[in-house]
Amino acid sequence: MQAYASDQYDRDHLRQEFNTQLRWARTKIPVVRSWLAEKHRPRLVEVGSFVGGFLAAAREEGWSITGVDPGETVTDFCSEYKLPVYRGTIENAPLRPGELDGIMVWNTFDQLPDPYALLASAADSLKSRGLLVIRIPHGTCYRMSISLATRHRWMQRVLYPLLAWNNLLSFPYLHGYDVNSLDRLVAHHGFRREAVYPDTLMTSSTPTTRWWARLEEQLLKALCRSAWQIEGVVDGHRYRTACWLDVYYRRTAKRETQFTRGCTSRFSRRV
Repeated sequence: MQAYASDQYDRDHLRQEFNTQLRWARTKIPVVRSWLAEKHRPRLVEVGSFVGGFLAAAREEGWSITGVDPGETVTDFCSEYKLPVYRGTIENAPLRPGELDGIMVWNTFDQLPDPYALLASAADSLKSRGLLVIRIPHGTCYRMSISLATRHRWMQRVLYPLLAWNNLLSFPYLHGYDVNSLDRLVAHHGFRREAVYPDTLMTSSTPTTRWWARLEEQLLKALCRSAWQIEGVVDGHRYRTACWLDVYYRRTAKRETQFTRGCTSRFSRRV
């Protein structure tokens, strides 16, 4: 918390990150909208809003959204774009019980030392059937890739750059979840999985990146997408080879909570 609060960033870097994140967020909006179809102007919160790319994309849709982030520099940056952000954590944010239609945790959950605090706050703040979206770097994909690279050294030429372009080569995260472990964690707070969407890291290269590096990123991420599509045809598992996962959950009614803990809900994927 203290480390993120005091992070410093160059202004040009923040603007570049905002533009990259905004382009990425616009690709997520249609999927989120499909899960909020019954809401004309949903009330949302994004945890770990950083430079506010998703906040801006949601505002373009006319949604009511607030960010939550402990960083002083990034919250000041968001305020310049008139993007509302609470500086702190969701546990301390001024939210009323059952007031939210959705909570997005795009790139923060894996860095939480105590995810139970966030999940408890999410369960309290969301309406019944409210939406919780958690994006995670996929621990299973990382473990499988490192195992293959160790056993078959010739594969390192592909696997190491592939992991690097997805920010997984050194795995700079506190936790590496898979779908099952994440399901078990959130089920204790009354959430039921609705869908899993395989993904890659948002574009990392910039206009100043060498052309061959930009091409390498595009080709390797296309390889990722092909791998999980082939995997889905062969054995029905569409996320084992995905470097990142977007997992969508519903807040269940209280009477469903005990049932949820013992069940694994359906898996679906939409393009």
